[in-house]
Amino acid sequence: RLDTFLTLPIHEQDQFVSALFQQNIRPYKETLIRYAENASVHPLIRATLLTVFCEQQIDCVIHYPIDERTIDINPTELVGSPFDMPQYKALISLAHQHLDADPSKLELVEDVSKRHALYVYPLDWETFCGYTTDEMFAGYVQYMELLFGQRDDMDADIMSCIQQMELNMNVEM
Repeated sequence: RLDTFLTLPIHEQDQFVSALFQQNIRPYKETLIRYAENASVHPLIRATLLTVFCEQQIDCVIHYPIDERTIDINPTELVGSPFDMPQYKALISLAHQHLDADPSKLELVEDVSKRHALYVYPLDWETFCGYTTDEMFAGYVQYMELLFGQRDDMDADIMSCIQQMELNMNVEM
């Protein structure tokens, strides 16, 4: 089944990769590394593969394509999943501090930041697009307000960063 992975629809790739959390991937390590290094594999699938490598403490170097660059990563040096990353936890904390009174906006900010945490993993937003966690949180709030017609404009640079991540993570499962 590994040989046909790249031809599978993304929802089947997601099911396959999700099942890897429950098995020893060492026999398939080299093949899975090739998938994680393949820029044509959807970012969600590559992030999930990287998380599997991290959880199983696979000591290797992955030449991981992210956006328009490639970074070298040893999964044993990662802190965990994208949702274990300090910047993600900090952004979610900010969202709860500032948006608890608006559960709809809170849920939307959580949803979009979760997708984007997957997209930028294993980087942080500052490394990826030059914005601090506070700036990203403010950008997400502005983005939601813009989507709901509560705002006419926002910082063009951060809007471009958010829209690019949204485009790149868009997938029909």
